[in-house]
Amino acid sequence: MNDKAKAYMGFAVAGLALLVVIMFYMGGSGSQIDHMMIALTAIITAAVTYIVAKNMREVNAGMPVEDELSRKHANKVGAWSYYTTIWVCVALVWYNTLISDKLGLTPLTAVESLGTVVLVSGLAWVLLYFTLKKPME
Repeated sequence: MNDKAKAYMGFAVAGLALLVVIMFYMGGSGSQIDHMMIALTAIITAAVTYIVAKNMREVNAGMPVEDELSRKHANKVGAWSYYTTIWVCVALVWYNTLISDKLGLTPLTAVESLGTVVLVSGLAWVLLYFTLKKPME
């Protein structure tokens, strides 16, 4: 797939995520955790839109979008995001089995746990993408 097609697909996915956020807020009120998850979705969508727009400008300027160093950076970010996701899953299991029982807190439902894992994984990827230094060699 060429670089322009990738950029257009990225814009389409960001547009669909924006549509979901708008539909949620048009639908009425939700719980506090729903609002937090929708806000995280909006942050992730904005960051992905920025990355795709930057790539699209580079394509229009005739520059290569992906090279060995950017691929190495993306792989590093993906690996660290995966490790973060695993530890978030372990923390959620630990919370639902030990902490909620001992302290009398309400355990998270399956939907809340799954939503938390997915959004924290996406947020970890976005934060790592912008904070990890790109390799110079």
